[in-house]
Amino acid sequence: MKKLILTFALSLIVTSAHLMAQNNIVFNNPANAPYWGLRLSYDYTNPTNISPGIPGSDVYEGGSGFSAGVVYNLPLVANLYLEPGLSLFYDTYRTDDMEYIMDDMVFRDVYYRYSQFGVRVPIMVGYHFDFNEKVRINVMTGPQFGYGMVGKCKLKGYQVEGFEPLDDNMYEGENAFRRFNVQWAVGAGITVNKLDISVKYSFGLNDKTKSSDTQLKESLLQICLGCNF
Repeated sequence: MKKLILTFALSLIVTSAHLMAQNNIVFNNPANAPYWGLRLSYDYTNPTNISPGIPGSDVYEGGSGFSAGVVYNLPLVANLYLEPGLSLFYDTYRTDDMEYIMDDMVFRDVYYRYSQFGVRVPIMVGYHFDFNEKVRINVMTGPQFGYGMVGKCKLKGYQVEGFEPLDDNMYEGENAFRRFNVQWAVGAGITVNKLDISVKYSFGLNDKTKSSDTQLKESLLQICLGCNF
């Protein structure tokens, strides 16, 4: 994952440097106009767990997912723009391997797998640097709101005859998770003709757990592929 992010960042830097050397940057393109866009992204949920009394302890591991949706790009001033969006997402993460006790039996190397399906609303403010009629570099930031409609918590990693893996609603119960999530996103990308490629990292701002014993913030990495029209 880190190699993929680094490769994308280096490619973006090299491409930008080459374009700057070959073209004059347009900071106020008179051809700016509103447009719609479709977006499909690979998601990597990066949960950060903080337990009172155990500073910096990490209980959760990241997991993969995806999202798909639409954005609307609205020019504001010069090349500054507002870009709200709406998408559906399916994201996962898990706990570290742990011990689990059931009916006086101890199961080792088991883990909980969390999966969520919901809606996400980013509201990005960005700026694009136009190198020619076909190519532009975009930078963006803004809040992102998520709401989980369906969430599952499944105990996995053990096989015992007569016992079925537990499958519960992760939004219900004493140690449940909150459905609502607030993040702050930063990102960059490149647009070539109608093709849009970008990477965005959203920092989790609110505690996702209802438990008083732990705190969990859901951060998110997205690598996006889109088409504008």
